[in-house]
Amino acid sequence: MAACAAALCIGLAGAAPLAASAAPAAPARSAAACGTTFSVVTVPNPGSMSNELHDVVSIATTDVWAVGYRIDGSNPPATTTVHDDGTGWTLVPSVDGGSPKNGQLFSVDATSSTDVWAAGSYTNATGFQQTLIERWDGGAWARVQSPGNGTPKNGSLGGIDARTTTDAWAVGSYVNKHGIQLTLALRWDGHAWSVVPTPNPAPAGAPKNGGLGSVYALSDTNVWAVGSYLDADALSQPLVEHWNGTAWSVVKTPDLGADEAALTDVTALSSSAVWAVGFRDTLTLVERWDGAKWSVVDSPTPGAHHNANLSGITAIRAGDLWAAGAYVTDQPSLGTLVEHWNGSKWTVSSSGNATGDDSLSAIDGNGTEVWAVGDVFPPTGAEKNLALHRCPG
Repeated sequence: MAACAAALCIGLAGAAPLAASAAPAAPARSAAACGTTFSVVTVPNPGSMSNELHDVVSIATTDVWAVGYRIDGSNPPATTTVHDDGTGWTLVPSVDGGSPKNGQLFSVDATSSTDVWAAGSYTNATGFQQTLIERWDGGAWARVQSPGNGTPKNGSLGGIDARTTTDAWAVGSYVNKHGIQLTLALRWDGHAWSVVPTPNPAPAGAPKNGGLGSVYALSDTNVWAVGSYLDADALSQPLVEHWNGTAWSVVKTPDLGADEAALTDVTALSSSAVWAVGFRDTLTLVERWDGAKWSVVDSPTPGAHHNANLSGITAIRAGDLWAAGAYVTDQPSLGTLVEHWNGSKWTVSSSGNATGDDSLSAIDGNGTEVWAVGDVFPPTGAEKNLALHRCPG
């Protein structure tokens, strides 16, 4: 669901379908593993070549989902869904699209244990990306038909937010006949997904363009989405859009004076406390909507190289927000980055790492514990899924 700074991006890869029985269950998590700092928790790695987790939703301490995709051999990408029941993570069979079957999941959200949504994309037989949405009913994942846009119809979804069983949003992008990427928003009304028109910035000297990577709905008349667009120099710039119950509109954000910047995730506590994270050049970026305007909130960029990005944010309560991403460590190498808002400032929080280049894509909490997920490139062998866990304290 989230993007990353160019200096920190790890290339997307695909994965192949694998039967659930082929992936061993993760060992039970001991009570000692859940402390007041983030520690690494074992997650299944079904792909023999590559594994990535891109989003996580914590419904309860015994009900957590993470989604992504994997590579197995020379097969195309395959969706990955893993579940933690409080004792450890296990692989759960998910569905793909296309022929041959393939898919990637970038976002997950839930209204309850029996109503979980995941969104991403797959590639059809003619090579065009198609939107992919899946739903968990408490027993199995099933694909739910979702539209694209453009001619031919196409699209990819980077964010999903389920407010109720009859009101959900998914956002992403599609490519028009001229090869230009444009914003895409889909809405679920309890029966079907449909395209809702979204605007695109028109920077001077460049065509209209844009893409959305995350969405958060406060109500049916108050929805926020964030992403980026390309300016006249083909450099990424932040994009914020708002739904007022009737139409989407572009909302002005601060001039960062940055060569390149983007917003990758959004969350909210209220209509006057909306938060978004991302990057500006090589620095972390946090912005807040106070009910009238967006403004930059200072956030640290650790490491001697001062090169970091934030990919995910979650709001537990006022004065308790978490953000996650990656930074270039002093070695240099990639390391996990977790930051915390205590009501007055953002600070770096201690976070665990596996052996290799570690990066976090998303973070979520349920008031009792916080989860962050991503991936790690070990010194040898396949890219692996990464999950970090923290309890109160």
